[in-house]
Amino acid sequence: DDSVSLVETFKARHGRLPMKILVQKENKGILPSYIWGAGVARGNVVVMMHSDSALPTRGELRQLVAPFEKESASVVAAYPKVCHPESVWRTYNFWQKLMFAPVVGAEPHGLNAKFDCFRKDVFLRVAQVWQSRYADTTEAGGEDWDLHSLLKAEGNVVATEARVNHLHYSSDPFTLKDLIAKRQHLAKSY
Repeated sequence: DDSVSLVETFKARHGRLPMKILVQKENKGILPSYIWGAGVARGNVVVMMHSDSALPTRGELRQLVAPFEKESASVVAAYPKVCHPESVWRTYNFWQKLMFAPVVGAEPHGLNAKFDCFRKDVFLRVAQVWQSRYADTTEAGGEDWDLHSLLKAEGNVVATEARVNHLHYSSDPFTLKDLIAKRQHLAKSY
């Protein structure tokens, strides 16, 4: 997709922001990308966000990182409410609408890297275990909860009032076959 060019355009427009774009020569999956990005990051905390997510307001990042400022020693992760707006749902084709109908309008909390914040050192430590369990990301499932559990063993994992909209963007049409495959995957993994 055009993710890299979008980030390059953003970087050009906001030159004062210190940004480094990391591009892998081959797609190694989401877990190695998270670990690589966290390892390169210079700060004590890292924020991860899926490419099919968007922030509904300018204040979401501030709310997400707030627990690290208030209870910094004990907090290892913070996560938002994951929103599924009806306005986005209405743009889906029939099969996507069917898949997301149960959550449209819902705002459940979820640590699933759609927009999460981690203490860098703790994330990198638990990510090694996490990655060994999900080396084959094509068959992954349940990894969100597993990461949550690994982090919880290290300290406080805090649900915040930050929000992120899950857009579930797909450049290809979402078909009945895709819906069945997704449901099989979820049934197997959860």
